[in-house]
This record gives sequence, C-alpha cells and structure tokens, in this order.
Amino acid sequence: MAKKTKTKILVPIDFSDQSMIALGQSFNLAKVYDAEILLLFVIDDAGLFTKFADKKLSGYKKEIQKKIDKLIDESSKKNEIGRAQ
Repeated sequence: MAKKTKTKILVPIDFSDQSMIALGQSFNLAKVYDAEILLLFVIDDAGLFTKFADKKLSGYKKEIQKKIDKLIDESSKKNEIGRAQ
C-alpha cells in the first residue's frame, strides 16, 4: 500500500499586505486539511547586475531569511502551529 504524503500549501510571500492576507488564509486551510505550509520568496539573481553586487545580494538574502524566521515564529505562536524541521 502506498504511503500517503502530507498535504502541502505553497504560499508565495513578498511581505506585502496581500501576501500577508494569503498567509493568514493558508493557516485556516492548513488546519482544515492538516497540511504543511511552505513559504516561497523569490530573489532574481540571474541578472548581470548581481555579478557586480554579490556581497549586497548575500546581505539581502540574510535579511529576508531573518524576516521569514521572525514571521514564522510570530505566526507559530499566534496560530498554535509548529515549525517544520
């Protein structure tokens, strides 16, 4: 018998008001479907500019990771959910 995989909800996030609303709705869906939430933030680092700004891009990635970690921690407390390992 095949193992059932856990349902996942992919939530693209850019920290705008709309993406925060979508994140809030994803918590409701995750509770109903016992699903895991995956956050996605896209950084376009394929351009010519990034070849000249690697240090700045690295700092930007770290800043975004901190924002996402903070958002997860705050949301976990508010919505009584756990952090995926």
